[in-house]
Amino acid sequence: MSANSSSGQTAFVAREFETSVDADAVDQAIETLDAIVSNLRKQIDDDTLERVLRADSGSYQLKASMTRDGLQPESFTQDAVVDPLLDALGYDYATEAGGLSGGRTRVADYAASLREHDEIDSTRLLIEAEPINKDLHSRKHGLGQVRDWLSQREFESDFGFATDGLRWVFVRYDPDSYTHNVIEEVDLRPVLLALFENQVGRREDPTEAVLDADRDPVSRLLRTFEYENFVIIAGDARQVIERKREEITDEFYDDYVRYVFGVVDDDETTTRSLVGDGVVAADGANEDDVRLFSVELMNRLVFIKFLEDKSLVHPDLLYTLKDTYRDGVYPGSFYETFLQPLFYDVLNEERGNRPANVQNIDLFEGIPYLNGGLFRATIENEADFDVRNSVLLSIVDLLERYSFSAGGAPTDLDPSVLGNVFEKTINYVTSDNADTNKELGAYYTPSEITRFSAEETVRPALLDRFETALVERADWPEHEAWGFDSVYDLIEELPGRWSTISALLAEVDEFRVVDPACGSGHFLTSVLEEIVNVRRALYARSDSYPDAYKLRKTTVLNNIYGVDLMGPAVEIAKLRCWLSVISALETENVDDLAGDDALALPNVAFNLREGNSLIGYTGFPETTDEGDYRLGSFSEDSVRDRYQDIIEEIEAHENALDSETAEEHRTRANEKLEIAREELIGDIQRDFEEAGIEDIATETVAEMEPFNWVLEFAEVYADGGFDVVIGNPPWDRITPQRDDYFTRFDPEFRTLLPEAKKARQDELMEDPDIREGWEEYKRSVEIQADYFNNTDDYELQRPTVAGRTQATENDLSALFLERVFQIARDDGYVSQVLPGAIFNGSSTKDLRLHLLDETEIKSLITFENKGIFPEIDNRYNFGVLAFENRGSTDELKGVFQQNDVNVLKEFEKHALSIPRRVLREYSPEAAIFPYLDSQEEVRILNTILQHPPITEQIESSWYVEPYRELDRGNDVDRFVESDESGDYPVLGGSNIYQFMYDSSVLADLEEPKFWSVDEEENPELSAKRRIREKSLPKLKRGLYDAFDGSGSQIGFVNDLLEEHRGEPLSEDDVLLDCTEYRISYRDIARSTDERTLISTVLPKGVVCHDKVPTLRPYEVSPEEDDLSEMPLHGAYERIYSDEELFVTVGLLNSLPFDFLMRTKVDSTVVFYKLKESQAPRLTEGDEWFDYIWTRAARLNCYGEGFEEMRNRLGGIEPATEMAERREVQAELDAAAFHAYELDRDQTAFVLDDFHRVHNPRLMDEEYFETVLAKYDDLA
Repeated sequence: MSANSSSGQTAFVAREFETSVDADAVDQAIETLDAIVSNLRKQIDDDTLERVLRADSGSYQLKASMTRDGLQPESFTQDAVVDPLLDALGYDYATEAGGLSGGRTRVADYAASLREHDEIDSTRLLIEAEPINKDLHSRKHGLGQVRDWLSQREFESDFGFATDGLRWVFVRYDPDSYTHNVIEEVDLRPVLLALFENQVGRREDPTEAVLDADRDPVSRLLRTFEYENFVIIAGDARQVIERKREEITDEFYDDYVRYVFGVVDDDETTTRSLVGDGVVAADGANEDDVRLFSVELMNRLVFIKFLEDKSLVHPDLLYTLKDTYRDGVYPGSFYETFLQPLFYDVLNEERGNRPANVQNIDLFEGIPYLNGGLFRATIENEADFDVRNSVLLSIVDLLERYSFSAGGAPTDLDPSVLGNVFEKTINYVTSDNADTNKELGAYYTPSEITRFSAEETVRPALLDRFETALVERADWPEHEAWGFDSVYDLIEELPGRWSTISALLAEVDEFRVVDPACGSGHFLTSVLEEIVNVRRALYARSDSYPDAYKLRKTTVLNNIYGVDLMGPAVEIAKLRCWLSVISALETENVDDLAGDDALALPNVAFNLREGNSLIGYTGFPETTDEGDYRLGSFSEDSVRDRYQDIIEEIEAHENALDSETAEEHRTRANEKLEIAREELIGDIQRDFEEAGIEDIATETVAEMEPFNWVLEFAEVYADGGFDVVIGNPPWDRITPQRDDYFTRFDPEFRTLLPEAKKARQDELMEDPDIREGWEEYKRSVEIQADYFNNTDDYELQRPTVAGRTQATENDLSALFLERVFQIARDDGYVSQVLPGAIFNGSSTKDLRLHLLDETEIKSLITFENKGIFPEIDNRYNFGVLAFENRGSTDELKGVFQQNDVNVLKEFEKHALSIPRRVLREYSPEAAIFPYLDSQEEVRILNTILQHPPITEQIESSWYVEPYRELDRGNDVDRFVESDESGDYPVLGGSNIYQFMYDSSVLADLEEPKFWSVDEEENPELSAKRRIREKSLPKLKRGLYDAFDGSGSQIGFVNDLLEEHRGEPLSEDDVLLDCTEYRISYRDIARSTDERTLISTVLPKGVVCHDKVPTLRPYEVSPEEDDLSEMPLHGAYERIYSDEELFVTVGLLNSLPFDFLMRTKVDSTVVFYKLKESQAPRLTEGDEWFDYIWTRAARLNCYGEGFEEMRNRLGGIEPATEMAERREVQAELDAAAFHAYELDRDQTAFVLDDFHRVHNPRLMDEEYFETVLAKYDDLA
């Protein structure tokens, strides 16, 4: 590392961390170093020691022969230098520290425990000590070894030192971005040399012998490596580095979108950009071509900056080319003169094949051939594009302001930081604007999420593959091969035999991961790191350390796949993969790699693809004997038989060592692919027609870019398919986006404010071709929407909930989830980031049932956004889901409604275990997943769910049937607003409370706002008449079903009644619910309410609008004798006895039932959530039946309206004083806990956890204490 980098890191530590160093501490450290020099002189003669102290790292390494006693160099370095320094720095350390899981992992030389420091997200510090002057920056030891340890989570460490005693390097690992940050690097040689010269010469006081300039390394050592300072840095490092990375990301992002897309800020643009007036497009190129060219040009320039850092090209190549151009006289532009030849004729051609005009340019001499597609023309007539100097030279100047490096300095633009930038710039790579893409889920996914998703899929999938391979390939007994907790536990137990290691490496070679909506490739880069780490760990078991560049190159080529509808996004994903590869390149290995033809970047043209993941086949379309097409299954052999020629061309392209051969096979493969696509496009067109889309042309279908998975990834499916599917699909619905269309004709359209955008749209629409195109575009989107609604390819998008179809309305995330089920192997692993509606929306019921019944869910973490995705509303909910694509879910591990992604780092610690019974029976109607906070809550729900849903019809028992009598919108003509004009009230939510229906008991209960008139007075304005009209179909249906009707309902029923009574069915036959006492409840559940469900029994004669649904008191159950009645009221039977009516309202108002409802209800008590909820079905003779109904009746049966009911119940005494009511309701709540069979701990938990409000009417702390005391009394 350069001195400039080192000094930059020193300034970073001093500026960003509150560490301190005083002069006395520096003096003490100098005295320690002086003693170390004395120790060294006892074993090493002065001439040799002086040469050692003056030597660069790796050039004069300590050997045993250099010591008088022939001491082993590493242990001597530790004893003579490292131990004294660690002691002086204040460390309490242990030696020979291995992985915390045991096994045979290679051990670190030292470890210092950090467990007592809660502020540090790491259990220990690891230190690797090498012999003096051994190269610390080697891949196999020193810094490379420390990085390997930190990457293995078994060590539970994010911090490490590498030292040879003379040099000290402090590394911090970020497990989320898989990056190693070099916090500080200190070289003590100057001070040690000064002390040595003092000992052999002047022999002054050591502190006087060291000049001020040489005291600086000592001060830096103390500022960073002294234990207390280290603890400060370790505690703050994550936040500090994250902030620094965010600052760099934001700064470069602002520059990137300004110079590429002309976006200055949200409401300002400039034409001085590549997309604006910078790119001179070739004839026939459109706006999308210009954007793609602009993105690719910037990608190439950024990549060259990393080549400069790696010394693969001149260290200041771009800037020097710019100066050369400015100092000379050239007929063409800077792009035409230098960059175009550099891209196409140098980096894309082997040295021997380069044209003469570039071989004469000195700055191009020695530049290696990199291939891989980055510098290959991908746009039609790309060679005819040009770039204006005013923009391009400014971009070169811009790039010079940044430090592009993979060295690990916190202030560098490294590949992971650039990945963050690319995630944000995805919003601009097509004509969609940023606001639109925020809704599409096209925004930066935090690294914590991508890392967790990669870990939850790659590791268990590889563990499964390895365990199988050990049995089948290495002849391990099954009891030895199976049962490891993690893939790294298995690797630690492997013997060092190459035959075993190679068998598992072969499994990794055949391991395939895909992101079907890859965007800029963030998830794929996390997967890449996971697979590389596993490969490295396998090699380490046999003490092999392959070149990191080769490891990454192999992983990208063999394991990483992606699809996206946006071509520029795919190009950025490729760049991220290539940057990941180039970041591992060691400069000293370049010649060896080039000599082995291993330097060229991987050819990933067929790994990362443009296409529509949702349209196209996931299997083989086959013709039946009847000539119909169906989607058939496939096997590895059938794929090879059908697409062998395509597979061979793709494999030849990937293995090509020169540009000409690679391009030849790429062209052939694309030609064969195109022929195969054309064979399938007619089949896809027929699928559209079968989905109800008539007269659709094959050209229209082709424009949607169908992606036929088995065809496009034939080489993958020929090996069994995808082992892992990962990603964050779009969260939007399929609707026309005007920005997507009109930006084709005005590049600045997407940046306009709404009013200006509307005016510009009207202006553009004056062109008939644009106007016609807009209609065609909308039609295309509508076609896709209709297709997804009706095609058989998506069977899980239209569930039935409460008897009604609940379509997903073309929710892209729901469609992607169903497609993921189809494209993952049966034994594959999946992780997806999905909106909250996937887990608790009624329209996604069938997707959840599939997850429960056809997959094994491994983890689910849901979040309230709270800034995790800054671009979307803080209230938005989403979840990270991981599952195996087979089996069924017996238990779900989950954490819910979090607002900090750091919970993912300790998922196992926080996860709840939710049994299948809770998952399936919590919401039997909609199958929504419960969001729970604690394991005790799970246990309580499991107990509650023993009871049946309240709508389940059980013989000889009551049940619940909610009903809305009147609608405030449609039935408003039946309401009056004055009691003087009405005969009876129309109640709303503010008119009822628990066990209350007027203000005589609760003064602040509002009086009715609406009233209505009797039927006899004016049937046309009567609410009861309207209810009668609405209830007639229910009576008609009941008669039809009871007497086995056939044909027309009304015809059958009228004939039946005319036969028995001589009159057809009429509205007067309806028995109104309000003729009997019945239960009602509030539709709205507010956070300010003490209870979620607020229910009461209503007196006779009142009616309710839709904000106070009622529970029907009658069911239609006619006997033949009833058919002669006029009116037909004998056909009705009561659902509840008087006592059952009050036991029901008592249970609905109880704390246990409310506890259940609060887990389901956000703001509205929708019918199905009430109907599917569980309660003890208490009837006469059951324990707690009498206790509960009598107390509910005492609370509810007050006032004149309940005089009849009080008499029917034997003269029950109502409780009207608030103190008495509190006591009675507390007794009821206590009994309800017993009826639900909740034990005391569960009861106490519910009471302690129950929702509290300010200024409660009833439920203050004293009330909860009373309930628990009464529970104990009843036990």
